[in-house]
Amino acid sequence: MARGPERARHPDRDDLEPWLFWSVTVSMAAAMSVAGTVTSTTNGQPAAVGFAAGVVVAGLAAWGLPSLSLRLVARVALVASGIAMARFGVVGPVLQNGTQTLLLWVVAAIAVLVLTSGLDHRAVPAAPPASGVVGRRTRSGRPGRTAAHVVVVAAVVLVVVTLLAPYAVSRAGGSAAAGNGPTAPPVAGSSPLRSADSLDMTTRPELTDDVVLTVQADQDLFLRGDVYDLWDGRSWHRSRGELYALSGGRDVTLPPFDLGALGADVVRQTVRVEAGYSDVFFAAPTALRIDAEVPVAQTLEGVLLAPRRAMGRGETYQVTSRRHVLSEELLRSVDDEPVPSSVRAAYAEDPVTTERVADLADRIIAEAGATTTYDRVRALEEWMDDHVEYSIDAPTAPEGVDVVDDFLFRAKVGWCEQIASSLVVMARTQGIPARLATGYVMSERDPVSGTYVVRAKHAHAWAEVWFPEVGWVPFDPTAGVPLAPSDPQDDTIADWVLGHLVLLAVGAAAVVVAVAAGRRLVRLRVDRRRRRSRSWTVAADDRLTAIGTAAGVVRLPGDTATAYARRVDRAGPDGGRDLVAVASVIDRERYAAVAPTADARASAESSLKAAERPLSDNGVGQKDHFP
Repeated sequence: MARGPERARHPDRDDLEPWLFWSVTVSMAAAMSVAGTVTSTTNGQPAAVGFAAGVVVAGLAAWGLPSLSLRLVARVALVASGIAMARFGVVGPVLQNGTQTLLLWVVAAIAVLVLTSGLDHRAVPAAPPASGVVGRRTRSGRPGRTAAHVVVVAAVVLVVVTLLAPYAVSRAGGSAAAGNGPTAPPVAGSSPLRSADSLDMTTRPELTDDVVLTVQADQDLFLRGDVYDLWDGRSWHRSRGELYALSGGRDVTLPPFDLGALGADVVRQTVRVEAGYSDVFFAAPTALRIDAEVPVAQTLEGVLLAPRRAMGRGETYQVTSRRHVLSEELLRSVDDEPVPSSVRAAYAEDPVTTERVADLADRIIAEAGATTTYDRVRALEEWMDDHVEYSIDAPTAPEGVDVVDDFLFRAKVGWCEQIASSLVVMARTQGIPARLATGYVMSERDPVSGTYVVRAKHAHAWAEVWFPEVGWVPFDPTAGVPLAPSDPQDDTIADWVLGHLVLLAVGAAAVVVAVAAGRRLVRLRVDRRRRRSRSWTVAADDRLTAIGTAAGVVRLPGDTATAYARRVDRAGPDGGRDLVAVASVIDRERYAAVAPTADARASAESSLKAAERPLSDNGVGQKDHFP
């Protein structure tokens, strides 16, 4: 059966080493898969879809288009992936998918550029060597030099894109902007992204690494979303959930006892929603003004919500807040001031709890000898630091029991909502005004743009205690509570590798670059020695020919140095045998796998000089000697 005609192959694919083909393909697939992942997550699709699409496209481009230049295909794919990265939000007020994601793409891009820099040289024959110099390459045909240029250009691009662009964007204003609108259903459960009139303490939160907010701010304060003041033993509720329009559409109206609004420290935050759904505006307490494209409403507690239309990814708003500069001395000094009856009635009445919870609070404060409100709250915090533990995997309270009682006396392990609730309840048993606040902590700052990255796992709950002349003061009992021991089988080698994937990739790239640079330096030294050796070989061969010509022996086109020296020796001039030894060194230098030693070349040089001396005496010029 006759075979069909073979598909044409581009010259730069002919005789291509397998390692080079696979390296180009893998690097191209890495760049395409990173771009595909970013594109998918930005558009609300699973990351695996974009990753798989990138790998498939790269594979088809490498194998399915043999008639096209592999260098061209790889670089077109790289440009396409770069456009996708820029289009779908990698470089913005923050590196949306993380600095590490961008670094992964940059490493893959540099690998593609370096590996393909020499492919064009395979598509054309090598230029013939320059006259008189064996094996020398022209200046324009040196892949190593081209690769070095590519690395330099890529490094400049890396600095500009990774360092300057995000920083410039993060500093180029921060006005409110409309986003894409909600692209996901309301988040179920106890997520702070979703406004809720109640918070169930028996529902375990789901914490992930997904980015939900990015914040431009100068301080890493709590991002408060909601507050709760009614406790029924298992859930928190808002006693005043009615919504009201903001004054002038932007100014928040606060109750007279929210004294944080009188603080001297002004806080300005620009918040960008990165999740698919949010109907809560987050800000540092106490928020006084908000600029947003979405209509904003407030509760009497100053909670800011979006009742008409929830926000989606890209929605940006600005909040201006005020706070007092707090210190232990200040909080102790205001203890003699009276607490307004309205504050005491709303936040300091005896809570719904068990008798032994109240007895425990009495005993803790009595043993600590605490007398001021601040010292009593700190005594409760310190006891919890020593007697309970934090774990997101803590067991939920059984049906029909008080959650705080169960946490303090039976489980002794809980998550932040249970820990903060216990502090609020015990404080209230002592007549201390307290309530529960929920939101996020700003604990992760992008090292490139300086923007705070808020992930779902940064959701938090803390206690707020009211002080005269100061207002609401946050207390975070979870910060001092130790972590519960985890199952050692939870962390596997695969988990560690995945968690350090970017560092491993960058480290591997650095090793490859170091090895390549080392090989390049060694090659340069070897080439320099060879060029020096070959220069002597050509000059010595010319000098041998001059000696033989002076003796009347014509060198034939096919003569090696040794064959010619033997004919000169047979012609009978003095030193002919020495010339055979010289010619042997020349031929060994030119053709043998092992070059002659430096001593052998020095001996040959001496013999040449001795044979040239009679020619010099007769007025015949000598060739350049061995340097």
